[in-house]
Amino acid sequence: MRQALVHDGYEIVQIDEISGSPIFGHRTIGGGVSGTMNNLIFASIGPKPRIVVINAINNDFKVTRNADKILIYDRPRSKESGLTWGHMVKWWRAQQQMPLALSNFRVGYNLVERLTQTVAMTKSPGEELVFRTYYEQFFKRPDGSSYPALLPQVYLHLDPMTRKTTAATP
Repeated sequence: MRQALVHDGYEIVQIDEISGSPIFGHRTIGGGVSGTMNNLIFASIGPKPRIVVINAINNDFKVTRNADKILIYDRPRSKESGLTWGHMVKWWRAQQQMPLALSNFRVGYNLVERLTQTVAMTKSPGEELVFRTYYEQFFKRPDGSSYPALLPQVYLHLDPMTRKTTAATP
């Protein structure tokens, strides 16, 4: 029975107690509030962005200054794999309207060039070394798309778990 509930997005939880005996109810899992998760702002190539939270429950925000200098990843991340380099390449292709005929390697190389601009602006030899070394180690590997993405200068990353957790209901 438990698997059937999980499959439908619910779980049974204890919500109270009467005379020492538990009272159970249900809560949704993975549902959370509706709306689009826009919660990853990173890689400025200029002044820091000015970010205003419009709706804290939905993680809705607006960039009011320097929006043209940053990147905003606006797709949901996989619970199993997180944000991988393969996800970033697909997103970058769409963002830059690159043709499907262009190889993932070329698209990824273009994205690394853009991210490198951000890292170069930090004037931090340590950050540059970590970034360069990370991408040199896996970027050309056949399985490189499954590796976690390393993103420079993340300005805003709200916890997506707030979308998935709701209070228990009787």
